[in-house]
Amino acid sequence: MGALLFLLVLLLLSETGAEEIIGGVESKPHSRPYMAHLEITTERGYTGSCGGFLITRDFVMTAAHCKGREITVTLGAHDVSKTESTQQKIKVEKQIVHPDYNTYSNLHDIMLLKLKRKAKKTTAVDTIPLPSPSDFIKPGKMCRAAGWGRTGVMEPTADRLREVKLRIMGKEACKYYQNYNYDLQVCVGSPRKIRSAYKGDSGGPLLCAGVAHGIVSYGRFDAKPPAVFTRISSHVPWINTGLRVTVPGKEGNQFRATLLPPITKGAKAGEIIGGIECKPHARPYMAYLEIVTPENHLSACSGFLIRRNFVLTAAHCAGRSITVLLGAHNRKVKEDTWQRLQVEKQFPHPNYDKHLAVNDIMLLKLKEKANLTLSVGTLPFAAKFNFIRPGRVCRAVGWGRTSMNEPPSDTLQEVKMSILDPRACKHFPTFGDKSQLCAGNPRKMQNVYKGDSGGPLLCAGIAQGIASYVHPSTKPPAVFTRISHYRHWINKILKEN
Repeated sequence: MGALLFLLVLLLLSETGAEEIIGGVESKPHSRPYMAHLEITTERGYTGSCGGFLITRDFVMTAAHCKGREITVTLGAHDVSKTESTQQKIKVEKQIVHPDYNTYSNLHDIMLLKLKRKAKKTTAVDTIPLPSPSDFIKPGKMCRAAGWGRTGVMEPTADRLREVKLRIMGKEACKYYQNYNYDLQVCVGSPRKIRSAYKGDSGGPLLCAGVAHGIVSYGRFDAKPPAVFTRISSHVPWINTGLRVTVPGKEGNQFRATLLPPITKGAKAGEIIGGIECKPHARPYMAYLEIVTPENHLSACSGFLIRRNFVLTAAHCAGRSITVLLGAHNRKVKEDTWQRLQVEKQFPHPNYDKHLAVNDIMLLKLKEKANLTLSVGTLPFAAKFNFIRPGRVCRAVGWGRTSMNEPPSDTLQEVKMSILDPRACKHFPTFGDKSQLCAGNPRKMQNVYKGDSGGPLLCAGIAQGIASYVHPSTKPPAVFTRISHYRHWINKILKEN
């Protein structure tokens, strides 16, 4: 099989000078003011170069495989062989490679470069906007790649910035790249046209309607399209974290989201904010989770029964051990409706990130099947293509607090919450409409809070979301994990277990 595989080439320049785009044209001088030329000293002491682009005054984005012992960034350049009055040369203070970058598969081929000083904005030096996490560029769109890469495999070099029109292709066009991943990468360039990025273009942007949607990553040795670009929208949560973590005290109006954490002993579980008490046992699928944390603390979350032996909840509710209480209304008053079952295995989503609060979903397999009664039943959940839209009024259910300082209520609570346009959650830096829901009217103090984690967002009797996080002030909206996005993963776990 190895002989049949195409050899791939990371589009990093070798120890020669910078080179150019294949099949493109020279850019109008300084018409791409965000372009950055990277002069790299490798770990072995060789010199090389890559492309990149300015996203804030002190951050450049590029490919992870462009990492070196030291990097100098040139901004405001058109001809990199000359010293132009528009140029600003700035050394890189810190190279931030994506933690999951894999040199074998080339996945997560993305890196942030923190500059030693801020660039001065001019007509020749400026930033380029990035997509939102939900801005998933689709096949058929015409975009442009720009860089100082080669014109051909054996062609001489040119020092001036080039650009080329390239079509976004379907994932089938990149099927011969063994590790191609449609969710994390973009397949770019029609195989019927000899237009592509090549050596030296690495790290340069894929420009679609003035937004950087991709980063030049790799292609074939013979330069035949398509090439593979890192998909920026899939990495926006990590990018936002990188920008905040490395620039202390410069978050502007951004703030941290508060995961709806398990209520710890002493903090006491409480109820939904601005809601009402449920009619006892009117929500027979609700599960109260008693959690022993890795530190041996006691805590609690909500969840809901989707199969007789499976409960769905939030990944941040994972613990050393979990006991599920079904058939409860008042969690402190024992009833004959109760069924207390131990969790046999916890399945947090493999891509859950507790720092970014993304992929916040977990399945719990029970040691024994629940008995279905009037007080214990299962809840249907969203199908793969059931993409709930803004404007819909739904309900959140759980045993969370009534407010930050209110005394707790032990009975199950529920509250009406409207599905909002994704823009209402833009202040949450890692929010992504594709995998999350924005819910709750900011003009009403009705919300989920601590202890509601893992509870369902119910729309017409269907679980569409899982309570994930809120603003620390408890002010709506809140963010829920969008269940429909994870249906394939859920089905896989259920089928295998």
